Amino acid sequence: MIERLRLRNFRRYNDATLRFQPGLNFIQGLNNVGKTSLFYAIEYALFGRVENFKTIRSLMQPGKRSLGVELVFVGRQGERYLLQRVHMLPAKGRKTLDGHYTLKALLDEGEQYVLASDFGDTEDKLALRLHELTGLTRRFFSIALHMRQGDIPSILEGARQLDIVLGVTAASMAEDELRQMALELEKECAGLAVLKERLRAFGNELTQIGGQVQALATERQATADKLAALSATADSRQELERTLKPLVDALAAYQKRSDESALHRRRLADEQKRKEDANRAGSKEELEKERVKLESEAAARTKSAKKLRGELEEVDAEQRRLDQQRGDLAGRIERRRSLPTGKGAKCEMCGQPIKAAQTAKELEQWTDEQKQLDKALAEFHTKQAKLRAALDKDNLEERKQLERGAHLAKQLEVLTALETSVALMQKASEEAAAAEKEALAAVKAEAKSTEAKLQKASLEARWNLEDEPAALIASIGEAIHTLRQTLAERVGRQIAERQSLTDLLARFEKEAQALGRRQAELEREQATAQRETHAQEARAARAARFRRLSAGFKDLQVQIRSDAATKLAPDTIALHRQLSERDEFESLSIDPASYAVQVVPRDLGQEVPAGLYEGGGHRLLLGLAFRLAVARLVAHCPFLMLDEPTYGLDAAHRAALMTRIAAQDVSRQILLVTHHAKEDVTGHRIEVRRQDKETVIAEA
Repeated sequence: MIERLRLRNFRRYNDATLRFQPGLNFIQGLNNVGKTSLFYAIEYALFGRVENFKTIRSLMQPGKRSLGVELVFVGRQGERYLLQRVHMLPAKGRKTLDGHYTLKALLDEGEQYVLASDFGDTEDKLALRLHELTGLTRRFFSIALHMRQGDIPSILEGARQLDIVLGVTAASMAEDELRQMALELEKECAGLAVLKERLRAFGNELTQIGGQVQALATERQATADKLAALSATADSRQELERTLKPLVDALAAYQKRSDESALHRRRLADEQKRKEDANRAGSKEELEKERVKLESEAAARTKSAKKLRGELEEVDAEQRRLDQQRGDLAGRIERRRSLPTGKGAKCEMCGQPIKAAQTAKELEQWTDEQKQLDKALAEFHTKQAKLRAALDKDNLEERKQLERGAHLAKQLEVLTALETSVALMQKASEEAAAAEKEALAAVKAEAKSTEAKLQKASLEARWNLEDEPAALIASIGEAIHTLRQTLAERVGRQIAERQSLTDLLARFEKEAQALGRRQAELEREQATAQRETHAQEARAARAARFRRLSAGFKDLQVQIRSDAATKLAPDTIALHRQLSERDEFESLSIDPASYAVQVVPRDLGQEVPAGLYEGGGHRLLLGLAFRLAVARLVAHCPFLMLDEPTYGLDAAHRAALMTRIAAQDVSRQILLVTHHAKEDVTGHRIEVRRQDKETVIAEA
């Protein structure tokens, strides 16, 4: 939020200070007095330049040698800051202005420097710090915060700059970088196959040692089995586990059946949803009817095309015949014209005298015939063009029908598959529910049987078979846990009896260690190859990860655009309905590729580009709603700057729009330039006036 703005030698402002309040701030005055210059000053202070102004010098008051702007703003955490920016004319012989900036924190105990160009801090460092404090970037400011006069509706035709604001551009750069890194790593691990072949040879040798280790393991397992058998007779826990095993197995079976039943229910619901979604595009009867119609039209078109091709072949044949006649005639004319024409002229071939009158008569006759042939050829050319155009049109329609027919066949195939799948899943779900019920009955039966066995062993089972399934299962689990803890206390007395067998297992362990040392000697021979292989595999794994990450960033770009379009569309139409006097659109959509807006007006009933719909007032309201939705989506909009948002509206619509803008909860602060401020709309008012050649400020 901006608290105070001071301008020195900025356009028509000599030295002016104005304060802004939270909420709506009206900057009002006559046309061409300098209201919009206040927005330029804010943009200059934040970013060091102003869009559409090629140089800073063009912002300086004529005759002055410097300009400056001072901005007091509140950060996202509520802290206050002072940003000062100055540009001065350089010394003689230099053309570039000298620019300086200072950013200070305004604390209770005074001012504290944060950044300053005089301390060597760069513009990039200031931009990053301002983004951290306010959430602003240059693109976000131009798209959503600073709504310029007459430029508000332009966003309806698309705003690819949103890719930068939403992070799509950053994801694209990450995708390219990761793909390049993957290529470099793939080159480095090109010899991995050779290394793996060497390791397989080492593995064959180690298999022989493994056989000896396995034989020892068999003997050790036999001893361990004897120890287990002794422990089973002496350890009461084993007897308990045998008693509980049918119940534990029944519990596991029930849990498995319960999970399977829940899974089948979820799958059935998902498949039914897919079927409903597929049916929205048309039922099987409608699709089949359309397919039959397409086949009928295709047959008629094929017959028409065959007729057109026949006519075209006849015309082409006649044209070739006429072209041949004209060529022969043109040759005769050329030969006659090349004959000598003087007195006593003779033919060079036969030596006969040449009759000039007869030659002229023949030339005149042949020339007339040539003109008639040219006229006939022109008519045939026209007829050919018409036949080819008709044939091309039939071919185009045929391609469209083939594409539609393929699409219909695919839809019919999907609907048929979904119907079969839903029926199968319905049956599977019912069977799973029945199995779950049977498993629960088995649990209850085993619980009752186990309870009797435990009573004979002087153990108590604490569960209630009349409880709900979830409570019953939980109580059985808790009871089993309690029984196991009770018997664990009795095991200590049995340790001495198993000590001898434990010592024997220790001896086997020593022998296994000896074999392990022999195995280690062989493994050292393959250590070098393993290290090289691991290094190569690590590079290959990194390359694969980079490939996956690159694909992920590519998918992320599509997802970001899709999510943004999905969120912006309902928010834009909701804001439009709040800003407009009437609800004129049935729906609104946003193209994720270009962010262009499409609307379905209620009076048309079909989708049209929003930038081409009706008059400027409608586009203005819709463009304003879209920009406000972008500001709300990014969710760190400290203030909004609206330059004549009612531009092009009549008096009644201007007054209504002012009231509705004031009621929106998009930003804590709105700065609104207008020369039609409505007096009954609550807000802080700043009057901008012209005083001679200078612009002055008068706050209400």
